[in-house]
Amino acid sequence: MFQKVRTIEPSLCQDLPETFEIMREMNHSVLSLESLKSYLNDLQVALSTKRNLLTEKYARMNNTIPPLNNNPLIKEIVSIEAYWMEQLSNKYPTSIKYKAQHFTNYLSCELEVK
Repeated sequence: MFQKVRTIEPSLCQDLPETFEIMREMNHSVLSLESLKSYLNDLQVALSTKRNLLTEKYARMNNTIPPLNNNPLIKEIVSIEAYWMEQLSNKYPTSIKYKAQHFTNYLSCELEVK
């Protein structure tokens, strides 16, 4: 799905698929087996209905489509994770470059897509 996304501006991640895979592996390595199974099911359902979840996420990030999910927990999760990222960035400024607007937009849109 990721390689098929066409965005207004090219994504650096698409030019570096190995890096993208490593980042996703890192993100997913901390998830429970139950969460991973649920995510796999979401991907399989999307494929069977000819949806590209990454295209939808990037369309949301660019605000070219309306919100896909208005669950109030999304805002709560984003708020908590943004706070953590800010704390980490303050503690490790040379390692973690936190850009609040970009981070919150990216995470919100990712959580909307299912």
